[in-house]
Amino acid sequence: MKKIIAIVLFFVSVTATAQNDATEDTASKPVITAVGKPDGTKKEIKVLKDGGSLRSSDGVVELIIPPGAVPKNTTISIQPITNLMSNSNGKAYRLEPSGIQFQKPVQLIFHYDEEETKDSMQLLMGIAMQDDKGQWFSLKSFDLDTVAKTISGNINHFSVWSSFSELGIEPGYARVKVNKTQGLVITNVRASPVTASSGDDDLLSPLNKRKIPGRAIWHANEIENGNSAVGRISVTSRTTAAYKAPALVPDKNPVAVTATLLGFVYKYRGITFENLKLVSNILVFDDAYEVTMISEIQDASGVCMGASTYKDTGSFVVSIEGRNARLIERVNRNTTAYLNYSGGRCWGYTILKTGTGNIHIAGTPVIRVTPPSAPGK
Repeated sequence: MKKIIAIVLFFVSVTATAQNDATEDTASKPVITAVGKPDGTKKEIKVLKDGGSLRSSDGVVELIIPPGAVPKNTTISIQPITNLMSNSNGKAYRLEPSGIQFQKPVQLIFHYDEEETKDSMQLLMGIAMQDDKGQWFSLKSFDLDTVAKTISGNINHFSVWSSFSELGIEPGYARVKVNKTQGLVITNVRASPVTASSGDDDLLSPLNKRKIPGRAIWHANEIENGNSAVGRISVTSRTTAAYKAPALVPDKNPVAVTATLLGFVYKYRGITFENLKLVSNILVFDDAYEVTMISEIQDASGVCMGASTYKDTGSFVVSIEGRNARLIERVNRNTTAYLNYSGGRCWGYTILKTGTGNIHIAGTPVIRVTPPSAPGK
């Protein structure tokens, strides 16, 4: 049984325009999902006529509103929500007030890190919007900076927004108990060559799910089809497989389940990809405890009519097998240290690098487990 413990502590840039190089797939289906539910702290700010900026509570999404974008003082907000879109990268974000039309384009920036997108896969990223009917659309023009680890674009209205990857394995990350099975499917989410038909603007194209030609070779921790130590992979179709976790937690964990696409040449934003390797990270656990830590400091000094905010998060999972225990997952976000001013007259932020924040989980020399005594009643 999984147990959760929560501990809160208070103390080369690439510019590209998305385009389709493949012919339209008549068998493709539009990407339509339910809207996610709130999954994080809502942040808001009052923007004046001279503009301003706002960053989400988790530091992932940033809005920069230029002077003249709003005709009057307007309160805007960012609410993290659960993300049901295929091949999504993390959470989705509801930007409000929904439907507001800006007189000048507003810059939307997604920050990502190495743990989310690695190697050439970051070149397959895009930005998507979900309308009030649940349909997803791709932002046609955006900037991808692989050095700063940002993907950004201009938008002229608020809705639900997310970053995504055109190709991926669903789920991209999962936790699986020993001896249990997780289904995996290769998905291709690609923008249609036509402009959005929702009538809002010409910046968006509908997203569709398409079938992938060719076949995939599956590995678990670089072992073809896996084995009893790392888990076994059973190929169920050309684009699907099932991963069965081993009886014991493997030494190298999470297990990297990869699908190498053979006979499939993929073109995106003028770049040709061959023999792409997609990855899904499967965390195998027995009895597991997750510890989450948050360090947040706010200084309402009144300088520039606002307040400065520092926030850092981290987490780790302890797996217990009998009297043996070990860390099997470490996440160091080191999100941001930033200034968030309500007046918008002065603002700024610094993205922290791993190891520089208040919280940095490096490991543990030893974990001792003492079984409890039997209760008297």
